[in-house]
Amino acid sequence: MSFTAQLSTYSKVNSLLRKLRSKGYRIFDRPLELNLIAERSNTVRSEVMDDSLHMLYKDLEGKWVLKSFQVTTDPSAYYIDNPIVSQGYGFIKKGQWLNAYSLGYHKGRPALVQVKPMTVIRNYALKGIFKTYTGTEETGIFGNNIHDMKGSMINASAGCVVFARDNDYQQFLNQCQVHRNRYGNAFTLSLLDFRDNHKTRNTMIAASLLGLGGLATILFKK
Repeated sequence: MSFTAQLSTYSKVNSLLRKLRSKGYRIFDRPLELNLIAERSNTVRSEVMDDSLHMLYKDLEGKWVLKSFQVTTDPSAYYIDNPIVSQGYGFIKKGQWLNAYSLGYHKGRPALVQVKPMTVIRNYALKGIFKTYTGTEETGIFGNNIHDMKGSMINASAGCVVFARDNDYQQFLNQCQVHRNRYGNAFTLSLLDFRDNHKTRNTMIAASLLGLGGLATILFKK
């Protein structure tokens, strides 16, 4: 790996660790113990794989290792139009879901399967300049698994985390098996949402503009 690539990886590792710490999330730091970190992009596009899943762990020498994969955390177009349940389609809510997954099978294929309750947002949408959230929260076991993609993107996910590439997914599964052999069949998913950052930036900009507007009014009156 080139020095530039090493520097980039080091920067990304530190960025992810800062985000986890800022939210008070648990960080797993025993050798080969996995931190699974999903990052949802700043757009909701059901037809593309525009999210990331990071696999962060320490090697046997205590150095952080980062592997990142292209995924989607959004339901596909088919399931948005044809939800499996009457309440509507669901997005996994941002947060840390401790020991929520175990190695198992999704439709007969190896996968990480949901084994503990998680919260989803039904009929999730973003509206307005501040990207406010709309939708209804529901908590339970809904089969929001982490699996590979079979078929087309149109119906790849009903709310699961789905990998874009088979070779990435196999690499992911192999490392999950190493984790299971050392620490048991329990995996934690931390889901970060870039839309929070987008909303925060817009709010700060709006507050600044309002402040400037107020100052301009005062100066004009004078």
